[in-house]
Amino acid sequence: YLANTVDWVVNQRNPLLQLLYLALLNGAYVLWLVYGQPRLPVLYVSSVHAYVALLGLATCLATFYLACTTPPGVIPPAHAARFAYFPHVPVVFPEGRTCDSCSGALKPARSKHCSLCGFCVARFDHHCVWLNQCVGEGNYRNFLGFLLANCVFFTYGAVVVFLTVWSGIVEEDLFNRTFYNPRTGQHFAATPMLVARVTLSREGALVAVFTLALVMGLALWGFFGYHVYLVCANTTTNETFKWGSLRRFHRGLTRAWARFQAERRKDGAFAAPLVIRTPRPPAEVPAGEGAGAGDRGPSGGEGEGGGGGGGGG
Repeated sequence: YLANTVDWVVNQRNPLLQLLYLALLNGAYVLWLVYGQPRLPVLYVSSVHAYVALLGLATCLATFYLACTTPPGVIPPAHAARFAYFPHVPVVFPEGRTCDSCSGALKPARSKHCSLCGFCVARFDHHCVWLNQCVGEGNYRNFLGFLLANCVFFTYGAVVVFLTVWSGIVEEDLFNRTFYNPRTGQHFAATPMLVARVTLSREGALVAVFTLALVMGLALWGFFGYHVYLVCANTTTNETFKWGSLRRFHRGLTRAWARFQAERRKDGAFAAPLVIRTPRPPAEVPAGEGAGAGDRGPSGGEGEGGGGGGGGG
């Protein structure tokens, strides 16, 4: 049972992160309703923000629903040729590729088979676990709208919650007050650290909402900015990783070749130019020089014997 549960959480589509997103978004808003909104208006936040916050929440939920339910651009195996309108790129998206997972169906350029969803997606960007589906040609606009809505709402929430808490500090003039410790009987003049500790103890719920909104807002703005860059560059997350892997492979190959050349130079293989010499046939030796050479050669005994025989004749 445990193995099946882990497999379902890690390797299969599941709505866990969708539920987590809804819990974070609605939980933060409920904390604001209980601890922040009843104070309005305050020094720096007017009552109109009660309605603006509700409108922002509704916008986030609506864009979330659209991004989760809009098909990403599923490629039916029998009609894959209808999606072959992007040019093929050698190595990354070569022509004539087929998808083994889709029974050998044609794999159009810029598409990818998602192992979690079980189908090929046109102009595949990535599989978003927060939406529990792929992001592709069919729902990319809704995905960007969801990101932008959450960027604005979380940033707005962080600013409004901070100004609400800061209004309380200013209205109570905490920086000019003297604080009393009932356990020790000591009095302390206000310092920024002391005011922060008092505010944290009194406004713990709102500080938690501010922290969540700030962290989520910064992370989402970074993610949204990255996708704006992808749109301007006419590429996708999947293609960025593909080209990145290809460049890393090329750099590794270049370094390996450089190391190979360095080792060859170290061994002296490249110390002098490599010259290939063709063997030459032996030169013809004149007859006289050959006889003299025979008299002087190792077979001199045979030469002398020949001379003696000649003399006897």
